Amino acid sequence: MSALSLILAAAAATAPDPGCDDYGTLCLALAVFSEARGEPVEGQLAVAMVALNRVDRELWPDSICDVVEQHRAFDGLHRWAYPRDPLSIDAEAWSNSLDVAARAISGDLSGVPAECEGATHFYTGPTPSWAHRMEFRCTVGAHHFLREKRR
Repeated sequence: MSALSLILAAAAATAPDPGCDDYGTLCLALAVFSEARGEPVEGQLAVAMVALNRVDRELWPDSICDVVEQHRAFDGLHRWAYPRDPLSIDAEAWSNSLDVAARAISGDLSGVPAECEGATHFYTGPTPSWAHRMEFRCTVGAHHFLREKRR
C-alpha cells in the first residue's frame, strides 16, 4: 500500500461525508492542503489548477491521484510523515481544501488570474534550477506559476 493510500484512508474518514470515495477530490484536496493551505483561495485554486492541467497533458498520468503521487511532484505532500490526518493538523484548512478541490474539479477557477492559465508547475521561495526551462505565467500569494515553453 502506498503512502498516499494510507493518507487517503485517513482523509476519507475525515471528509464531510465519511463514506466519501471520490479519491480524485481527496487527492486534490491533500495537494492543496499540503502545498497552499496558508495562501488566499485564489492561490489554492491555482495550485489545484496545476494538478488538473497535468491530468489533461500527455506528459503526465491521466488521474489526479497519480499526478499528485508522482515523485518530486507536490513535494509538500511527500514531506509529510505518513499516515497523517489533515483534520487533526488544521480542521478549518482541511475543510477549505476539500471545498477548493471540489470547486476546481467542477471548473470554477474564478479569482485565479487569467495569465495563470496553462500553468503546469509552481514553486515558492528561491527559484529552482528547473524554472529557467519554463515560461513564467503569474504569481499568486507566495506561489510562482509556470508552464513548459512553447516551441
